[in-house]
Amino acid sequence: MSDKTIRLLFPEWQGGDNPNYYFGAHLLEFLAPKSNECKTIEVPVYLPAEGMPPIEYGVVAGKACRELCNHGYKKCRLTKG
Repeated sequence: MSDKTIRLLFPEWQGGDNPNYYFGAHLLEFLAPKSNECKTIEVPVYLPAEGMPPIEYGVVAGKACRELCNHGYKKCRLTKG
């Protein structure tokens, strides 16, 4: 198994304000061939809720996007080596 390659499942939809992105990420994960050469890491993302997410930091759901990116970065760093 390579320690430099990961398969990242990150169904982030908030920044694009499109809940279909959540489904799309999972669909691509299902369709793309799996490999024994790399580890799959999933960044947990909460499901889209009803209503419009707030605009924060000039971005739709900006706070959630920032938290998700930080969480994803930490997950990737923890799996290194």
